[in-house]
Amino acid sequence: MAFRFDPYSPEFDANPFPAYKVLRDEYPCFWSEEAGKWVLSRFHDILNALTDWRTYSSAKGNLVDEFPGRAGATLGSTDPHRHDRLRGLIQSAMTKRALDHAIEPARASVQRHLAKLEGRDSFDFISELGSKLTVDGDDADHGRH
Repeated sequence: MAFRFDPYSPEFDANPFPAYKVLRDEYPCFWSEEAGKWVLSRFHDILNALTDWRTYSSAKGNLVDEFPGRAGATLGSTDPHRHDRLRGLIQSAMTKRALDHAIEPARASVQRHLAKLEGRDSFDFISELGSKLTVDGDDADHGRH
């Protein structure tokens, strides 16, 4: 049976590590029919792809499920020189000074949610912390808790 890499399958989602090992060991550069993309699985190949934008362009998209109209329009789906211009705009908006007003409310939100988890040996980061913080962001900005 030929190896298949289906990033959409529930089995893969439940435990992707065996498939990742097969990819690294046997198929370092693999065409996934299900994803419709080439999959690189070895560190040095991925690092090379990230630094060689002429060969590994993001201009036609870089996600398994690319949103219509997104390719070439966002920071993650552009190549230099457009990427550099977008990055410059984002960096100027993301300075510490520009975000100072959000630091304390965010810190207070993290502390509130971590206090609820105190004494536990483990927790689900996404459902019990991360997802609650993104919701709190709106509440903190409007003085609601």
